[in-house]
Amino acid sequence: MSLTSQRRPTSLPRPRALPQLAPPLARRLVLLGLLAVGAGLSALTSLTAPAPSGDPMLGWMLRMMTILKAGMVGAAVALLWLRMRHDLPASRVLGYGLGLALAAAALVGLWSLHSIGLWALIFYLGMGTLVTLAWTDPAIRRRA
Repeated sequence: MSLTSQRRPTSLPRPRALPQLAPPLARRLVLLGLLAVGAGLSALTSLTAPAPSGDPMLGWMLRMMTILKAGMVGAAVALLWLRMRHDLPASRVLGYGLGLALAAAALVGLWSLHSIGLWALIFYLGMGTLVTLAWTDPAIRRRA
């Protein structure tokens, strides 16, 4: 027997592909569903509390800042809506949905003017998740 005729066993098995969510509509529904769940749960917890007393101008300014943040979330939803047209692993779709859910929950919490520091942290955690996932998305990196 020669050395060239012997086969070596492979050391590591070939990794399986991550499952895909087939139609773009299913991916978009998952995204919108997680967005609605995040906003809904936040509304249940924060909007039922009484309005805080304090300077009305400060409340007005904080709500205007919340509207600006809502514009950021709206832009993220629009970009992700376009991204969902292409194949994505289910884990990435859920990651995008989680980031949107956190950001939407924070918007509702910020609007209530309760625990502003906590809700701001949650907002930036959600947006940071979206930016990190987009930055590491192979399809986006390939096009850039």
